[in-house]
Amino acid sequence: MKRIFGIIILVFSAALVVSCSKTAEKPSKVWLHRVNEVAKAKYYQDKFAGFEVDVHFVDNHFVIKHDSDEKSNMRLDDWFASIKRRSELGFWIDFKNLKESNMEASAKELARLRKTYKLKGMIIVESSNAECLKAFDDLNFRTSYYIPFANQNASHEELQVVTDSVRKIIKEYDVNTISGFWSQYPFMRDSFPEMRKLFWYERTYDSAVRDYYINLANEDPKTDVVLIAVKYNNEY
Repeated sequence: MKRIFGIIILVFSAALVVSCSKTAEKPSKVWLHRVNEVAKAKYYQDKFAGFEVDVHFVDNHFVIKHDSDEKSNMRLDDWFASIKRRSELGFWIDFKNLKESNMEASAKELARLRKTYKLKGMIIVESSNAECLKAFDDLNFRTSYYIPFANQNASHEELQVVTDSVRKIIKEYDVNTISGFWSQYPFMRDSFPEMRKLFWYERTYDSAVRDYYINLANEDPKTDVVLIAVKYNNEY
């Protein structure tokens, strides 16, 4: 009887450890940058916690492309459909042509895609037009204001001009998350310590610097996501 009781205790303890470890586990902050191809999304869907994708809103649907003059027929709708793990992944939507004339229609379309494909992870909508992000806020998307570039080598006075400009927009449009290049991270951290932050490191050839910024992101409780780039078809 004592032996059986001891076995029960051991099993219960093991289950408790597993349960606690799962509870304590946090989603990775490291997501993949510029996943603008179906093949790339399929290949890396089991290797990252989230993807960043570049979109333009054209004729009432999202087209995947980085530059406005880029030729592309890939719809975000089809891209989501191709990813098997889409309900588990986070998605960073870099909205290149968000403006007042398309913000309501694009927000409704993204909400439709979220429902259609049962997207349950964090969906970030990023734009340099902070005034147009409210349509997505109202539909419970995470939004981020892509701040103007701030050269760390600029004078204190020049940096202060950028800081004041960004802070004015933050206040006017009730922004709670900002984003920028890896080289802007120190500026965002020091000038806006209270803000949630996102940033990216797009270089594939300097793994030491990449890992340095990944560590900074992991150590900063105010940084939620860092995007990294990989050489296509090379595992991270």
